[in-house]
Amino acid sequence: MRKIGLGVGLPAIAGWLGLVAGAEAAPALRVQVTQRGDFALIGNTLGHNCAPNVPMPVVGAVGMCGTNTGDAAIDVHWRADSPSPGEAEANLAVAPADARSSALLELPPGAAASHAFLYWAASIDDPGSDGIVTLDRPGVFSADIDGSMHCVITPFDAYQCSADVTDLVQQHGAGSYRVGGVDTSTLTNVNNEGTFAGWWMVVLYQDPGEPTRNLAVFDGFDLVATNASLDILLEGFLVPDGGIEGKLGLVAFEGDIGLQGDQFFFGGGPALGNGINPANNFFNSTRSQLGAPLSVPGDLPQLTGAPNSMSGLDLDTVDVTAKLTAGQTQAMLTASTMGDQYFLSGFITSISDLRPDFTTSIKTAVDVNGGALVAGDELEYTIEVLNTGSDVAIEVALTDPLPTGVTYVPGSLEIAAGDNAGAKTDAAGDDQGEYDANTNSLVVRLGEGANETAGGSLAIDASATVKFRVTIDADSSGQIDNQALIGAAGLLGAEPASTPTGDGNFPGAPTSVFVDPCETDAQCTDPDLPHCDTASEPSACVGCVDDGHCTAGWICDPVGHACTCTPADAELCDDGLDNDCDEEIDEGCDTDTTTGEPSTTGEIPTSSASGGDSMSGGDSMSGGDSSTGDDGSTGGTDDGGSSTGSGATGETDTGPAGAGDAGCGCDARGPDAGGLLLLAGVIAARRRRRTST
Repeated sequence: MRKIGLGVGLPAIAGWLGLVAGAEAAPALRVQVTQRGDFALIGNTLGHNCAPNVPMPVVGAVGMCGTNTGDAAIDVHWRADSPSPGEAEANLAVAPADARSSALLELPPGAAASHAFLYWAASIDDPGSDGIVTLDRPGVFSADIDGSMHCVITPFDAYQCSADVTDLVQQHGAGSYRVGGVDTSTLTNVNNEGTFAGWWMVVLYQDPGEPTRNLAVFDGFDLVATNASLDILLEGFLVPDGGIEGKLGLVAFEGDIGLQGDQFFFGGGPALGNGINPANNFFNSTRSQLGAPLSVPGDLPQLTGAPNSMSGLDLDTVDVTAKLTAGQTQAMLTASTMGDQYFLSGFITSISDLRPDFTTSIKTAVDVNGGALVAGDELEYTIEVLNTGSDVAIEVALTDPLPTGVTYVPGSLEIAAGDNAGAKTDAAGDDQGEYDANTNSLVVRLGEGANETAGGSLAIDASATVKFRVTIDADSSGQIDNQALIGAAGLLGAEPASTPTGDGNFPGAPTSVFVDPCETDAQCTDPDLPHCDTASEPSACVGCVDDGHCTAGWICDPVGHACTCTPADAELCDDGLDNDCDEEIDEGCDTDTTTGEPSTTGEIPTSSASGGDSMSGGDSMSGGDSSTGDDGSTGGTDDGGSSTGSGATGETDTGPAGAGDAGCGCDARGPDAGGLLLLAGVIAARRRRRTST
């Protein structure tokens, strides 16, 4: 497999003891947001430690483990939904490539994911990883997740990769998520204190029923070794005067219950600890929630969450409320150890925050003309600005850079609701709004006290609405995204921040419209594609939509939208069809040459062959005798004469007797007229863009 490694081979290390801590990837901030909501932390191990002091799973069967199971690390791999769906097995038959496990994501009713990140880590036989795993939900979706751009490869034959999976979680929501395809080491009969494999996922979600919180995700993959420590500064939050609440989610790999001295500090003072995560042995292969073991039905395998049950993976959420004080804006986090050694994979903070919150603000778009959105239509944007935070917003200003493909409609800007409601001029310096043609953007200052230079204030739960229009440019087509930014500071000290509008479905997502190429045939100016197919998504200018757009006798291909024809026979007169697919109907039948009258009988007018006179006149076609038995039988009556005459070469040309001429060389399809068709010349088809088969 493709490897992302150090470029040099490193010997496998039998255990982590005695290793020196390195700065492979000290935890760094991945994302930080302030919103009404919280975080969800899920994950599972991919291996099982067969030592006798490891709790057996709630769901999952452990089979043959082989030899050398007395070490403190995993001995066999897990495979979820095996041997049957809803089951899990761990034994020597599960190869590293087949290892997989699942975990259940639960979100409160009404909550929506705003960010989601997937992490996986393992010990490996050789340095490197291909950085790709499979994330799926059986029967729902399966996706290859590429984390190769976010892989940390250590010199200790271990790695961690990660990827942003926000789109997948937003699409599929709560439920079981399964991870497989993780590069991991061979375990069979191996005596190694440092083998591990597992994964975790953190989801930040918005919930209008939750308090405003500052949520931050830090990740890395640093080995915290004996007599060493790792410091991380957490900042960007503002603790309110009341309603203080703080949680810390911690993820680590290779924490052993039998080795003590591993600690974690939040903001100084005593190390964190509780009944399941002792202060002097914090990382002990547990999954806990606020001091209690967490076992989740739906996980495969479902483990007890008790100490040593997670076989080398720690997923712990602890209460840090007592570590916070009103007005606090930062805290120092420290990981250390005096005995055990572990990889600090990441941590998540959730802290009550005192600041405005505009993450529920939305932007919508309506086609003023109705119907399909096409070039030339007017689009009205409506922006609802709402402060759902825990502090009054000050200096509130909305900025909207317009996208390519639209042109602002002069004089359309207005504050539709809220303070200073009414129409606004496009000029700067005379009211709360303006349009800047140089930057193709709008600026509107909102809230109480807003004027021509400064934004005003929006109280908690106060709102304002802005509207304006744009015209879809003539050359526009496809998707057009637009998003406004709301800037504000907090009355009680929160620093100025900018928040993007959402689309009404997902917070922070741009508002998208799709411009169709056409709505009627009038928008289809290409002569080869003159008709609008409104049934397709998007609409399209095509050659034809139905048979009525084709020559009679031709049909419209419903897939390629081109007129097609299959020749049926020689041209028939007066049937209104193009029988020979030359795009001419009843060609040659406009006038009967023998009478000078329009043809209505389905007869093709006769014509002289080279060097001779009319067939019906009894004269020679090519210098010979008449092929009919009677002179001047222009009336077309049966003279009963012989059909024998001299041919063009002077030889006798015999044919059916008594056929009677029809007055012209038409395919009259009488019982004896078939012979005359043999004399008809082949008409060269005039081909245009249509095809015949």
